[in-house]
Amino acid sequence: MKSKRIIEYLKGMKLQSSLIIASGIFLGLALAQDSIFIPLPKFIILYVIFGVGCSGGAQILNRIFDLKIDKIEHPERGLPKKILTKQDMLKFAVFLLFIPFLSIFINWKIFVLVLIGLIFGILYSENKFKLGRKWYTSYFLLSFGYILIPILAGWLIIKDLNFFILKIAFFFTLIALPITSLRDISDMKGDRKYGKASLPVKIGIKNTILFSPMFSFIIFLIFLVGFKFYLLRNFFKYLATIIILFIPLSFYILKNPKRKINFTILEVFGFLCEILFVWWLIW
Repeated sequence: MKSKRIIEYLKGMKLQSSLIIASGIFLGLALAQDSIFIPLPKFIILYVIFGVGCSGGAQILNRIFDLKIDKIEHPERGLPKKILTKQDMLKFAVFLLFIPFLSIFINWKIFVLVLIGLIFGILYSENKFKLGRKWYTSYFLLSFGYILIPILAGWLIIKDLNFFILKIAFFFTLIALPITSLRDISDMKGDRKYGKASLPVKIGIKNTILFSPMFSFIIFLIFLVGFKFYLLRNFFKYLATIIILFIPLSFYILKNPKRKINFTILEVFGFLCEILFVWWLIW
């Protein structure tokens, strides 16, 4: 029974989602020192703070607040199956959310990012604020929390903030913004029943699938021309690689949009996008 509880705690943290956090930290560290050989201790510390503490704690809170939806869409999870209680999950969330406060011993800039990350996580998860229940606020909170903050954390542990890293961080954050809407396709039935205004509920599955890449492409063009991304070293090699990877991925998702593994695949794709960006730019 204990092993089942431990497994459910780990599942509740959704550590697969922290892959994108790990790649963001790597990107920030690599760009800060202009090398793909990053300082491993700094990477591990930042991952524990943001990937385990901030993200894991927020995911556990989200499981508590989304229990009604999970009973419909994910009855196999720990809370619906009553392997864990709300009190168990809340205690674990408090423990995880305490970890990021240790960042005060690193530097004040990382601590400020931690506070912002925790605020984003709570605003997204807590039903009273309803920010996680509206598509036009929930996707911003997710993209900023999972992409912008980790990239800046990797950079700020080594250097001071400047326009270059802000430009890169906002590029990946805004590109990912519409893609996050795809995560709600598998929860559409529960979202509709309990009034969660996700994009698939508002405009339908097909329109969501069409809207997401189209909006991402528009954002990409803005950065390409407005911020002169075409001047970055090897940028078009990077772009060609991403397009080649994205085409078969798109067909796979379109074949069965409601497949629950789809968003995990997109998270892995996002992880590769950030890693390859560093590879082409620095190597």
